[in-house]
Amino acid sequence: MNTNIFLQALNPQHFKLIIMPTERCNFRCKYCYEDFAIGHMSNAICQGIKNLVKHRATNGMSHLSVEYFGGEPLLADKIVFDLADAFQKMSTMYGFSYTSHITTNAYKLNFSTFNSLVNFGVTGYQITLDGPSEIHDQQRVLANGRGTFKTIWNNLLAIRDSNLDAKIMLRVHCMPTTIEPTQELLQTIGHEFGDDHRFAVHLHEVSRLGGENDKNIPLFTAEKWQQTLNQLLKTLPVGIHERSDDREQLENYICYASKANSLIIRADGRIAKCTVALNDERNHIGDLKPDGSLDVDQSKFRSWLVGIAENRPEVMACPLPFLGKTKSKEPDHLRVH
Repeated sequence: MNTNIFLQALNPQHFKLIIMPTERCNFRCKYCYEDFAIGHMSNAICQGIKNLVKHRATNGMSHLSVEYFGGEPLLADKIVFDLADAFQKMSTMYGFSYTSHITTNAYKLNFSTFNSLVNFGVTGYQITLDGPSEIHDQQRVLANGRGTFKTIWNNLLAIRDSNLDAKIMLRVHCMPTTIEPTQELLQTIGHEFGDDHRFAVHLHEVSRLGGENDKNIPLFTAEKWQQTLNQLLKTLPVGIHERSDDREQLENYICYASKANSLIIRADGRIAKCTVALNDERNHIGDLKPDGSLDVDQSKFRSWLVGIAENRPEVMACPLPFLGKTKSKEPDHLRVH
């Protein structure tokens, strides 16, 4: 494990917030694991987040990293704008560095919204495609069952045609039954975005994460996925792809859930560590108060940090399967305040 990466995960001066401004979504993707039960974040919770960041800023925070997640965060775009504006202003006022990212299905990411987000400092984007339109529109559909590819693609072209500085990661989902259509999509991406340094591609195999259609999702074997990944990467121009099989990157990977300085604020103010196990009670580690204070169950919180406490890379990479399976006592210094 790279020592610098390890220390960054423990650095109390760095603070990572994953914010879920709403847990509702306009999509009903076939492999989704979320239940969309919680609506928009209240004004009190939004103010609590601002107070939390202000408290950290006045107590030695040197860097704030914010990621917006959902549901679909752009269904609550006004909340995102409000929070992002506040963080940007506090960054200037208190002198900490600030980066911001959003994971969005991009259906509502028209140029006007994109322009506002970039101006508020949201410069990183993860956008998922499942293949060319005929495949994507079978998997990533609106709640009414209609396809979404054309709207997303037009939004991406508008971003490409702008001069706004941002990084757009196109997360291309792969399944054993869609390899050839995925190659077709990658060729099109290379043609449309290959000369634009702002765009990159991350190839990701679809997994079973607890959704109601899990049993219908075809999976790769580890060997077949590696073969497919190598095959697909050859389709892209060298400059545009992110190598998903980079060994050094994987060996030094620490999941955000394993990091002592990373928290998720859910739309109802609950504090969590993992964006996948949303309905797992072990993932509800506390609550955010309107004054910005955190009511945290320290025992639950420390259970997510066992990988770091015991220097176990396999646990740092994904702590969820290991919760409650350690016999050692976590050090008292792994605390959240």
